[in-house]
Amino acid sequence: MNKQIKNFIFVALLQFVVLVYPVYIWQDITNSGTEYKFLVEISPPHKTFSGYYLNLNFATSKFTTTEKIPTNKQLYALLTIDQQGFYQISAVKQDLPQNNNSYFLTKLNYQHNNELHLDIPFNKYYINERTAKSLALQPLDKQSGNYAIVSIKNGHGVIKQIYYNDIPLIN
Repeated sequence: MNKQIKNFIFVALLQFVVLVYPVYIWQDITNSGTEYKFLVEISPPHKTFSGYYLNLNFATSKFTTTEKIPTNKQLYALLTIDQQGFYQISAVKQDLPQNNNSYFLTKLNYQHNNELHLDIPFNKYYINERTAKSLALQPLDKQSGNYAIVSIKNGHGVIKQIYYNDIPLIN
């Protein structure tokens, strides 16, 4: 085989791996990750250049602490369950938790006084055009029965389902 064909095959395989690997990782998180239920505020769907997305404002994106946290550093948000069955952030650590599997990776957006505003990495959810149009016609009640089911594994999360007024948004 000549050298050009070998280089072509190598580049084609490299492109394939680069494209398929993230899909494999997110599918693995969806299938084998632990499911967590978070309260969210749902913003109306809007069409950007890439489609219709719901912007989700997680109730857990704020956390109070006396510790000074540097911005743009990877943080670990530890989770606990509340009385209603929703998960809340119980602590924010700068080091990987050793004996706690209930965490996700995040970054500090900004800190005001003792309140941390965290950048939740899974805050957008793609919906199809038909669902987006029907949601746009309804008044959005920001807190009534709106929650997200997020699958988390090794600190990475994937949104599995959004519930609007306790009804799943099926795509």
